[in-house]
Amino acid sequence: MPAGNMVSVSYDRVGDVLVAQGHLAEALKSYQDSLAIRDRLAKADPGNAGWQRDPAISHGRVGQIRVGQILVQPGEATLA
Repeated sequence: MPAGNMVSVSYDRVGDVLVAQGHLAEALKSYQDSLAIRDRLAKADPGNAGWQRDPAISHGRVGQIRVGQILVQPGEATLA
């Protein structure tokens, strides 16, 4: 696994922990950092099917957080 991909996976794991703790803004930043890396990897190797799929997964995580930020009421710590 290339170093960049390992870093993006680490950002995803940190984001998952932050979501579990109710820190959605911080989780969003972590997922966006992962997405930026995955986008660069996908562009660098268009023939790599896995790297082409990975940005879609990151977009899904970013979208879940954005929806969660809308659904979570002030003072709540979890996604609706």
